[in-house]
Amino acid sequence: MAKYWIEDSFFDNHHTFSKRFQKDYYDLKKVGRANELTIEANDKKYPVYVIELFMLLTSKEVPYHLLDMMPGSGTFDGWQFVNDYVKGFDNGTEYFKNTYPAIADILLNNYKVYIDTLHLCYYHKAPDQKNIGWGYWVNSYPNTVDAKTIEQYGFYAGIHFSIDLLKQKYPVPFKDFDVCPEQKEGVNNTQSVEEIENDFTLSTIEDWLFEFKELMTKPDYDNLVLSLVEYFDTGVFPKLSKPIKINGKPNIKFFGWHLNMICKAKGIGITKELLLFAKQNISLFADAPFDENNFRKGNFYKYFTTKTK
Repeated sequence: MAKYWIEDSFFDNHHTFSKRFQKDYYDLKKVGRANELTIEANDKKYPVYVIELFMLLTSKEVPYHLLDMMPGSGTFDGWQFVNDYVKGFDNGTEYFKNTYPAIADILLNNYKVYIDTLHLCYYHKAPDQKNIGWGYWVNSYPNTVDAKTIEQYGFYAGIHFSIDLLKQKYPVPFKDFDVCPEQKEGVNNTQSVEEIENDFTLSTIEDWLFEFKELMTKPDYDNLVLSLVEYFDTGVFPKLSKPIKINGKPNIKFFGWHLNMICKAKGIGITKELLLFAKQNISLFADAPFDENNFRKGNFYKYFTTKTK
């Protein structure tokens, strides 16, 4: 089967999403996270956690360009991929059940190792992934589509669904599932980089920013690192008193790509919040045009999504 490159205009058309569901686009994103977007197959309802993926799977006319050796463009019916999503979802729930069996005795009496293992796989690095966790797949959507890709998104949605069921069944053991083990042990990560040098989030950020460390003063470097830490912990960037100055003239796409890789390692994609933070607080991006109402179009978004050297 051909691989399709989805036109950006399809995902940027928030008005279409809102009109179809009679809800604001950002409310729809919350609906997806609440398991309220479903597709039906085999007399069952399957949740889709990201509104963009749901629209792709349930739209009869999705605009595309063909990839590989088959040039062309047009529209395709997203419903053709529903069975692939369902197949992946069922395989994901089966994989989770067999690989991480929820034994009541463990969950009720000796659950710490089990919960911490799932947390690591979900938020940081899954065994079958390179520097991303299961959570990445239920917080993002594909720009290129074929049966294998959609099945993969379905697979990790099935894992997410399985964890959700455990949270509901065993609320006490899972009450701190979203909290890093280091934070449970009282690590203070609010003042300086040195205080959280063993934190997984911090080490991931510093690994990807290493090449640029010498281009910033220590206060600016710490501000950037700790701002990213706070964003990953709370979902909100802090307000900085002054911009972070990047000295010299590093490749703006190279810098942006590294920020992208940090986000991927944490299981999320490029968000408008990240782009706004970069535009308003990192000197390298200060003069670049940015349209926050259509943020996936234009060069600014490409600064973060184009791999370069």
